[in-house]
Amino acid sequence: MGGIGLAAAFLQKTGRSLSAQAIAQEAREGGAEARALFEHFGAVLGGALRWIRDLLDPDRIVLGGSISQSFDLFAPAMLSRAGIQPDLIRVSELGETAPLLGAAALARQSLEKKP
Repeated sequence: MGGIGLAAAFLQKTGRSLSAQAIAQEAREGGAEARALFEHFGAVLGGALRWIRDLLDPDRIVLGGSISQSFDLFAPAMLSRAGIQPDLIRVSELGETAPLLGAAALARQSLEKKP
């Protein structure tokens, strides 16, 4: 779930249409529904990261995209559910452009392999 999914879940739960940034602001101001949504997101992400850790044993996991700007809101639930140390997780310094740059790198790599 990214920012769009978060906004859709918030709309379904509250009947209010807000952007992910506005939901994050509301959570930081103490909004119970917004905080609960970020905690749920963190728990779901933490479950996925636990699986990744157990399967791949990565040295580092980097989170990117717009949702990473709200790391402070979902990190506690994510780390608790994942059972991993905080130093394994990093937030990308590339911000919202990280997924696009990663996709471009994969596309370029794929093209370079073709004869």
